[in-house]
Amino acid sequence: MSGYRSLHREQIFLEGGGSSGDNDVVANDNDEVPIIWELQCTAKASSLLESSSRSNSTSSSSILLTASADSFIRLYSIREKDSATSYDDLNASTMKIYCTHILLGIDNIYPAANNNRTLLGCSQCEMIRNYVGSDDMAGDIVIVGLEFTGRIRVWSFDLEEFQLEEKESGLEPKQIRSKFEFVTKRATGTMMAVCPSYVEGDLTTAVACLDGSIVIVALGIGTPNMKKEATLAGTILYSLGSIGSIALSIRWHPSEPILAVGRIDGIVDIIPVTATTNQQQKKGLIKQNRRITHHSKPVRAVSFTKDGTMLITGSDDGFLAVWDLQRNNSTAMMVHHVVQAHFGWIIGITALNSDSRRFITAGADKKIHVWQFDQMQYAPTHTFQSDGDVRTICTTAIAASHTTTTSERLFSASGEGWIQVFSLD
Repeated sequence: MSGYRSLHREQIFLEGGGSSGDNDVVANDNDEVPIIWELQCTAKASSLLESSSRSNSTSSSSILLTASADSFIRLYSIREKDSATSYDDLNASTMKIYCTHILLGIDNIYPAANNNRTLLGCSQCEMIRNYVGSDDMAGDIVIVGLEFTGRIRVWSFDLEEFQLEEKESGLEPKQIRSKFEFVTKRATGTMMAVCPSYVEGDLTTAVACLDGSIVIVALGIGTPNMKKEATLAGTILYSLGSIGSIALSIRWHPSEPILAVGRIDGIVDIIPVTATTNQQQKKGLIKQNRRITHHSKPVRAVSFTKDGTMLITGSDDGFLAVWDLQRNNSTAMMVHHVVQAHFGWIIGITALNSDSRRFITAGADKKIHVWQFDQMQYAPTHTFQSDGDVRTICTTAIAASHTTTTSERLFSASGEGWIQVFSLD
């Protein structure tokens, strides 16, 4: 039997961060359904999972982060039973989503009054760890949120304090205010990408600007072994210059400081951001800017594969392409393509964490496709139907506390507040 199946679906409400799938929360007339613009998910660190699952050895756990139209970022703890549980039918008892934290700005009031709710709110959110190395308990958790106004907020948590336990009946989510806030001038307010911790130093984020430039901005936090004080939050460290039209999508390379930028005119730029070390230069995939001009419509989704050797791009006409970054150092070579992967915009692309042969696309046609590189010319490997207009997707690999086996999960969020969880095993 195929491992592709829907595991869970529920609708999130703004008031109190509750959901229709949580028995402790009952929607009332004051509750509103949010537009979820962005979501990110990550498995708990193995040490945290072990300590938080002692009372339930048959469960696995992950953390979900959502950015919504009310300007708040919410953290959810997701717990599910292990693979021994039957998923032949949707069963809310096999998976629980609990809101554990609500992230506020310095001056935010929660909950927001009806007449103070913002129209667009928080467009982006990302969660990273400010650590370079393999110790999954070292460093802090850093969360970054972008509002449509161009304001960026930064939260930082000690890992031990970040253990997201299941919410007890009647317990309200913990409210936490931002550590830093700043406004990036000329920012579009719709696109940023937090840079992974490649080396010791400042944590930064790439921010799209109205003139087509991309600026690299300090977040005010450095890695633990950084030899100097962290740069002041909001400082623009450097700009990539006005080299094209407005950026609609930005992704960092998984192992090198390289950006892929999809633009409103259909151009895709692949840009080395900083000078690399001599060792990185010798093995580096990209030594100069590359530009892909094949798309004729806006490119809203780009994604590197996990090993960083290929780039996947998708445009508003449904055209999907895979580019090999190894064969030629001056250009990217298209090795796979589908003329109409979706009937309408391709709004999300994400590579799988556990399988470099597959990736996911989401479209304005309310379909989510699973693709395999060597079978793209035939059809998607599998298709999920969304409950609403898909705004964002993400994947994560999770493991139960009593086994080394990992499972891949796909999360999607809609403009109607629905979160769906799918198995990709």
